[in-house]
Amino acid sequence: MRVIRSQKPITPPFSLYSVDLESQLAGPEQLMWSVFPGWLAEGLSFFFRRNRYDVVITENHRTALVFGLLSRLFRRRALHLAKELYLDTTALDSRFAQRIFRTCLKHLDCVVTNCSAEVDAYSRFLDLPTERFRFLPWPSNLPLSEDSRDDGYVFAAGRSFRDWETLFKVARAFAVPFLVVAEARAIAALEKPANITVRCDISWPDYVELLRGAHIVVIPLKQTTRSIGQAAILEAMSLSKPIITARTPGTIDYIEHDRNGWLYEPGDGNDLQNQLGRLLMGQEARHRLSLGAAESIRREFNKSRYSERMVELVRELLAGPSRAI
Repeated sequence: MRVIRSQKPITPPFSLYSVDLESQLAGPEQLMWSVFPGWLAEGLSFFFRRNRYDVVITENHRTALVFGLLSRLFRRRALHLAKELYLDTTALDSRFAQRIFRTCLKHLDCVVTNCSAEVDAYSRFLDLPTERFRFLPWPSNLPLSEDSRDDGYVFAAGRSFRDWETLFKVARAFAVPFLVVAEARAIAALEKPANITVRCDISWPDYVELLRGAHIVVIPLKQTTRSIGQAAILEAMSLSKPIITARTPGTIDYIEHDRNGWLYEPGDGNDLQNQLGRLLMGQEARHRLSLGAAESIRREFNKSRYSERMVELVRELLAGPSRAI
């Protein structure tokens, strides 16, 4: 099995798990990395090197479109597995985007999604059978660690589709301190409660250090088709933090309510406020969720398990019937 996939040396840590894939390949199998910066150069590189590999793994929708279109126009041999398409509602509702994606990715062999709900949504959008899709649970960027502390604040962080407005309203009902890590533009129009400290656009190591001191972690999410929030949720799990997050497509595959976290209805400030109040007062509940979070990382959401699943999927694709272009 000869595999070539994207190299992401300068991207945020949510993609650093990929190096673990090498440890799963043995004997004549090999993993090669693309060293061409930029999606266009990478897509062209993949295509012109395609006959030297059995499988090409693209890790963003632009590279997938370039490689897919060239593969459709010219004969190719390598199987195409696409990851991290990240199609939001704007793209999924666009007829123009639909035509582009269907044209370029008609012969895509497999799409890996980060949540189970994306399978049906992407299948309809791309007009591909659901058999060509596979949900693989995302791994945590952090190893399971006992090196954590409790500095007494409620912690919330993230970028895409965060419901800061609801969190800010809820925070006013409590006397405890809140620490929020967000993009400056995402909260610029909001009135900040006195008990919220905001840190904007900080480095990932600084974010991890702040997460390490959290008493409770809240991930406030908006409702969306796209999978969101997993990286922050899993990082909090790795540090054994009790978690409250919105019940969205991107969270229900990872959070089992009352075992490794609590789920509130997205946009429902009363639900979030009630759950946060109960968790602040419930030491036994916090302890139970902390243990459940750590166990989830230990058993399921870690780099080794993800890499094993990815290699199993690649071998399954290679063993299956080929799809002629």
